[in-house]
Amino acid sequence: MFDRTGTRAYVSIQYGDGIAVIDATNHSMMATLPVPGDPFPVLLAASGSILYFTTNEDRLYGLSLRSE
Repeated sequence: MFDRTGTRAYVSIQYGDGIAVIDATNHSMMATLPVPGDPFPVLLAASGSILYFTTNEDRLYGLSLRSE
């Protein structure tokens, strides 16, 4: 899932309990956000401030990106 500008991507690490934050301009990993369970689908809120994802624990989470 890319942000509005297309410069940052959020990629689930399905069996690694995390979401990778990728700088799409230079193809480098900026951070790994730890999450409970194995995330799969991700959705970025229209504001770009919350990343929603579900996990194999059958739960929906919203992760604030303001501190990232």
